[in-house]
Amino acid sequence: MSNAYLANFLQLAKRVVKAERGLAVNSDATIITMSDLDEADLNAGDMMLLVKQIVGDALSTNEAILGNNIIRDPSKAPNTNTAFRNLRLVVAIPVGGLGAIYMDRQVRDGVMQREDIEQLQRFGTYLVEQNLLDLSPEDMFLRYQNQDATTG
Repeated sequence: MSNAYLANFLQLAKRVVKAERGLAVNSDATIITMSDLDEADLNAGDMMLLVKQIVGDALSTNEAILGNNIIRDPSKAPNTNTAFRNLRLVVAIPVGGLGAIYMDRQVRDGVMQREDIEQLQRFGTYLVEQNLLDLSPEDMFLRYQNQDATTG
């Protein structure tokens, strides 16, 4: 049940933040589903390492992590205006102790707002606490649109 919930929550979250692709992991950080992402993409370059790091951080801190796919350590950022090809915004959101979701999208498509990410995290926790794990992505979206972000 929790794997299906995480897969459905991933679809909701992608819709809310307009992410291009994503994946969901269980509490052991094992990938349970991917959306618009395939094994070839995941194994290209350092993507798997990035996903493991950001998802691991989200699971261990129980906080949403926002960043990009180029610079994880701000001390290593260039001190000049550098153009990065294929720069993507990345986010990992822990979901009610059941696991986490990872999403990304091209920077040129706009930013993902921290407020939206935090609201999604609260909403995901609320659904788990209320044992609403069997909702479809569409039902989740309808509840998400009608909820108060502080109470679910």
